[in-house]
Amino acid sequence: MWFNRLTTEGKRIPLFLVCAVLVGAVLIMGRVLRESSPLRVLALLPVSGAAHNAGNAVHRGLVLAADEINTWGGVNGRKIEISLLDSKILFEDDGRFAPMEDPSPPDLWITATSRVAMKAAPLAEESRVPLVGLVAATPLLTRDRDWVFKYFTAPETEVNAMLFVLGKLRIEKLGFIYLDDDYGRAIFELMKTRFSRGGKIEGRPFSVGQRDFTGAVEAMMDKEAACIIGYQVHILSIIGQLRKKGYEGRILSGNAFDAGAAGRLPELDGVYLTAPVIYNENFAFARRIGDKYNLRFGTPLNHFAANGYDFLRLFADLLDGKEISPEAIQGALGGDFIYEGVFGHVESGKGSHDILFPLVPARIEKGKIRYLR
Repeated sequence: MWFNRLTTEGKRIPLFLVCAVLVGAVLIMGRVLRESSPLRVLALLPVSGAAHNAGNAVHRGLVLAADEINTWGGVNGRKIEISLLDSKILFEDDGRFAPMEDPSPPDLWITATSRVAMKAAPLAEESRVPLVGLVAATPLLTRDRDWVFKYFTAPETEVNAMLFVLGKLRIEKLGFIYLDDDYGRAIFELMKTRFSRGGKIEGRPFSVGQRDFTGAVEAMMDKEAACIIGYQVHILSIIGQLRKKGYEGRILSGNAFDAGAAGRLPELDGVYLTAPVIYNENFAFARRIGDKYNLRFGTPLNHFAANGYDFLRLFADLLDGKEISPEAIQGALGGDFIYEGVFGHVESGKGSHDILFPLVPARIEKGKIRYLR
């Protein structure tokens, strides 16, 4: 064979040494190819339907962060490549989900909203690919799952902020209109337990496709406050029907609205809500990211977009200097870390799959989100 004829200064090179060099070269080339290949992220987002505003905003945030990270050299030399897929495919009847049939699966799945994340989670577990739910507050998402994580807020955080408002207003009779999904039910059940200690609460669930809320609105008319939990399209419709009916009580919502909506929708004036700190005009880092986002996409940064942006920055930081594999990503996301980002100070303990940021009680006044504490 050719390598048996190789010599150095008239001496034959041992066969085992040639084989060792060849094996080493193959291993090095394989590693170089892995490190130069893109880090593939599948963004499985609701870019159509009731939650399209959240899904499209998350995607824009991911794109902004990926462009920044790639400009700096990527994650350990690997550029991030984001593939967008409308999550409606999860709810179609043919039972097929193309990403599971891909012989070269993505390194990471990202979803948005509790509804989409809950649907995709069993598929991620089956595929053993890390999945992160954004804009997903349901506590059921990560329960008893090894490959599923979330970065958003929690029902407890939302309810605590709402209870602060209800206590300040001295509300004793509360109506609660909520989306009948894992997130909405979790918020209502927790609020029912906590608020019932000092007042009376009546709940009215609705479905994701519902547009007529006449019955729920009628039930609110004798309540001192009405709390509404759902997608932005639902909440706006319910508020409109409450106003039309002449409702005089206080109106509360969750974190469905952003500073842009507050400024362009006069019907939101006076509504109480829970909000992250990114709308604080004195928060310089969030303001700087907001300026970059507005320049790139021509629309203000909201907390859905910030959720996508901040997660990808966190992800890149956690994987810095580590070999990227499903197990490494799983270990990094479930590790013990402290992170400072656009949502402020975030901590996660070892073994936790819920990465949470805080919410603050707020009120919309003259088109601005005003924090109450």
